[in-house]
Amino acid sequence: MSKILNYRAKINNPITDVAQIESWLISIANSTGENIFNGPFANKVDDVDNNGANGTIFTELSSFYLYVWDQTSPASLKLSIATESDLTEQQFLSSLQQFDPIEIVFDERQLEQ
Repeated sequence: MSKILNYRAKINNPITDVAQIESWLISIANSTGENIFNGPFANKVDDVDNNGANGTIFTELSSFYLYVWDQTSPASLKLSIATESDLTEQQFLSSLQQFDPIEIVFDERQLEQ
């Protein structure tokens, strides 16, 4: 079954560096036990209304996308995981703790195949 796990958070400790994004994505992908297929890829966006670091990594059964907006107060992030595996909401909450979250909102969507 295909699904998308979405986490949105207001955070106190944003990642601002591309190398940190890549390292975090490798860590979270490895935590699933799936082999990394491609990536990580990360970039820093400096647009006025869209400022921050973002990145993606692909495993055998999942794709991870992380966006961090560090110029807002408080900073915010979005983690989206598209997966064909049995990953759950709880698996990634501890990984988000390094950002010192103020609030985390989660939603899950099932996709038709």
